[in-house]
Amino acid sequence: MEYEFMKFDLDRLMEERNIDAFLILGTEHENTDREYITNGVHASSTVIKKRGADPVLIVSGMEMDEAKKSGLPVMNVFDFGYAEILKEYRGQPYAVQREYYRNILNHFEITGRLAIYGTVSAMGFFKLTNTLRDGLDFVELVEDEHPDIFTI
Repeated sequence: MEYEFMKFDLDRLMEERNIDAFLILGTEHENTDREYITNGVHASSTVIKKRGADPVLIVSGMEMDEAKKSGLPVMNVFDFGYAEILKEYRGQPYAVQREYYRNILNHFEITGRLAIYGTVSAMGFFKLTNTLRDGLDFVELVEDEHPDIFTI
């Protein structure tokens, strides 16, 4: 019961902390933030949530069936032009990430304050946040309070 209450409470917590949207990043490895949102589903996915809207899982095609078990809306990475981005920015991995996340944020009409959660490589996350800060002027990457919305 508490588990469901807290997920229901995410919008209130986001409002209180002035977070307009969040991303949960991760790979196929354990990721408690993502698993919390996805009802324990272990699909390698990115989760995006805009305040006032349901979270959405974004996965590769081979993860679709597993991701659907979460009960959340699921989209494919190719819905955001991933193949075209890979071609255009071949050999530029951070440009690929910047444009991929730009397309996701634009699709969901996300602007303002964006928090990022998840379990990822520290150096990869550092490089990604620098890339996003430098390349996406319509969002402001922000820190959540301590404890963050997934650990209170």
